[in-house]
Amino acid sequence: MPGHYDHRSDLCRRLGADSLQKVPEYLVWIRMRNRCSDPERKRYAGRGISVCARWQSSFEAFLDDMGPRPSQRHSIDRIDNNGNYEPGNCRWAVPVVQANNKSSNHLVTYRGEEMSLRDAVRAAGDVVGKATVWRRLLRDWPVHKAVETPANPKCRNHRFEVRRKAA
Repeated sequence: MPGHYDHRSDLCRRLGADSLQKVPEYLVWIRMRNRCSDPERKRYAGRGISVCARWQSSFEAFLDDMGPRPSQRHSIDRIDNNGNYEPGNCRWAVPVVQANNKSSNHLVTYRGEEMSLRDAVRAAGDVVGKATVWRRLLRDWPVHKAVETPANPKCRNHRFEVRRKAA
């Protein structure tokens, strides 16, 4: 949809720097640039993650490429977590999508598909808690058995999971 966001670019020209502070995407752009310019930020600049030159120098270019944020729940997400902030590698995503895209996630192959451990538990119908599945995997259970086998009702951890689900 080229040109679809032209009204936002026009907005940038009409608004001064003070008014831009009120545009939610502007704050996302500022924070993204700050994360990638501070070498103390180990998960960003400290890992070599950078902002492409087009976005680094122009909020308008960032907004033209990304478009408006679909809702307040959405934030910027890098599709390839090891890639840079650039067109084609960024999207607006809700927290659950971003949580599955973290470099610290434990990925498993379940039913022939690579997914986060939490997604595998969900796909199996939440018959057992993630902590139980994790312990089972540490004891070399196959993934499908770890997520599909209900917890032993006599087990102390199972009772905790039942209480947690009821809350």
